[in-house]
Amino acid sequence: MTSSGTPLNFLVLLATAKYKKLRAPLNYILVNISLAGFIFLTYSNTQVFLASLRGYYFLGYTLCASEAAVAAGTGLVTSWSLAVLSFERYVVICKPFGAFKFTSTHAAIAVAFCWIMGMGAASPPFFGWSRFIPEGLNCACGPDWYTNNEELGTTSYMYFLLITCFCMPLSIIIFSYSQLLGALRAVSPSVHRDMFHKG
Repeated sequence: MTSSGTPLNFLVLLATAKYKKLRAPLNYILVNISLAGFIFLTYSNTQVFLASLRGYYFLGYTLCASEAAVAAGTGLVTSWSLAVLSFERYVVICKPFGAFKFTSTHAAIAVAFCWIMGMGAASPPFFGWSRFIPEGLNCACGPDWYTNNEELGTTSYMYFLLITCFCMPLSIIIFSYSQLLGALRAVSPSVHRDMFHKG
């Protein structure tokens, strides 16, 4: 994954920086997904790779916590980016707000929103709500998914992540694409009719 994902994400970022036409507002969120993936692959996966060579996470708690926060945060940024992407498409195609023009300012706010939601949701273990621990084969770190520690609130934090970074983005995606599908179905009979009359 790292060997293919890192250069591909880097190429997306490089192409966007080089070609002005790619820097359209509707592409901001796609670039944001590549940026989150690039950060995850270069920072977190590098540590996981080194730890895998040793057979355990040996880089200490500070790097463990930062690796976990970056991995969780960029993953959550990606999930929110997908939700925002679907909502953007809904706004542009279905026009629920009338003749709304999607500008660079709107796109920048959308990107900032994704990072605030993603990194904001990933950071509470730094402040005592849950904790970061080695997970899986002990070669990576993440939030404590495993224990029900009432003092640290590990279970409540998992519910918080479930609601804010899974249920909410998924609901936005389902709503947006169901509206897009409805709009497509409404348009398709007239398209078929026009094609039939032209033929």
